[in-house]
Amino acid sequence: MAPGDRIMISWNAYVQVLVFLRSLVLVFGVFLGKLV
Repeated sequence: MAPGDRIMISWNAYVQVLVFLRSLVLVFGVFLGKLV
């Protein structure tokens, strides 16, 4: 396993976490919008 591969894998995980957090924020925003 080359060092570059490890960097790519960690980068992919970082991007997936960002996308997951963004979807959570969107769902939370819609939920708050329904409450208000």
